[in-house]
Amino acid sequence: MKGDFTCVTFRPERRYRRVYMQQGRAQLDADFNEQVDISEHLISALGQDVIGSSGAAASSFQVLLSSPRELRILPGRMYVDGKLCVLDSEMLYTQQRDLPGAVVPSGDPVDTTRIPYLVYLDVWERHVSALEDPALREVALQGADTCSRAQLLTQVKLLRLTTDVTSTAAAAWDNQPEWRALTTSAPGRLTITLDAAGYQGHENQLYRVEIHDTQGADIYYKWSRDNGSVCAKVTLTAERQVTLDTLPRDEYSTFVSGQRVELIDEACELAGRPGLIALLTRSENQDLQFDIEATPRAPTFQVGQRLLLRRWEGFGKTTAGTALRLERGINAQFSAGVLRPGDYWQAPARELSHDVTWPKEQTRPFAPLAIPPRGVRHSYARLAKVYLSQNQLVQIIDLRQLFISNTDIVAELNDIKRRLALLESKVP
Repeated sequence: MKGDFTCVTFRPERRYRRVYMQQGRAQLDADFNEQVDISEHLISALGQDVIGSSGAAASSFQVLLSSPRELRILPGRMYVDGKLCVLDSEMLYTQQRDLPGAVVPSGDPVDTTRIPYLVYLDVWERHVSALEDPALREVALQGADTCSRAQLLTQVKLLRLTTDVTSTAAAAWDNQPEWRALTTSAPGRLTITLDAAGYQGHENQLYRVEIHDTQGADIYYKWSRDNGSVCAKVTLTAERQVTLDTLPRDEYSTFVSGQRVELIDEACELAGRPGLIALLTRSENQDLQFDIEATPRAPTFQVGQRLLLRRWEGFGKTTAGTALRLERGINAQFSAGVLRPGDYWQAPARELSHDVTWPKEQTRPFAPLAIPPRGVRHSYARLAKVYLSQNQLVQIIDLRQLFISNTDIVAELNDIKRRLALLESKVP
């Protein structure tokens, strides 16, 4: 979440159940947001305990063949890790709202080999501000920016399998290599440390360190002292020039020469692909010129395209185990593990204490811990298995975990009791 937050205080291990407001006290966005996070955690935990890791009702999210080169997904409700996923109407695989540009893999038209693919659901939350959804602005307040939103994305994806699993039982998939790598890979970690003099900044900040991309052992990272919240809508007016659609809200939010920025569109964000990292070389009125930084998967955009411009205070390339210096006495170091674009960590820095809030060991010397990313958290559910043969999709096998409502369970039990009573009445 790249909102303009004071800090993020929710920690499930503390077992807090609610937040109480007190009279005559300062109110922080962090308190309100923690109550929301507590409620969400309780609801998700209840859903997992009652339904399991995933559960679909009746035909909800059932995958069927629409044509030899297309899949269709039936509407309904499904729970994944306690999160309610809703599909309002029937959807084609290649026309997903939450995953534009999805394509069915191609194969050899003459090859009769049946290649298995897993059809699965990828569920994750996306931060939405008034820049992505202008309807969030209140017209009565002259379009003032207020609260942002968390949007749940439900994306149907295909995963090629090197080892086929013939059983539909959930336990049979635990050791399937591709599924295990997707769902259980050990994540990379980050450690934030301070110089002996502590945090040397003169303002309170919420630092954000985020993975931009990886290539082999190389880790491309970016960081912000404002949680990556300084951004603006722009239009690409030339190959290396953009124009701000609106003026910045204040002097602090301006874009000037020498700053590093990221240009990204909605398609890249929804697909989990990194944006274009650039260095601003000229700022004149609302026009910004830039040079492109070298990254492994830099996207290309078309002149005239509307994009999101986000400011980062730093960008670089490193490897696991290498110490990094960010700024103002703050240092960072990545540990080995799986890292994906968008993985992020947050570290609130406070001017009064000259310290950052970061988990530490419980005993001396109270060293900072290496922790996994705070997000983005993905939840997965198997939907079906399909085979690709001669460049056509064939044979759908349903893999959904189904559940029925309590009223249906009671009705079924009553029907069983009625039948048993009928049998007993016929016994001499």
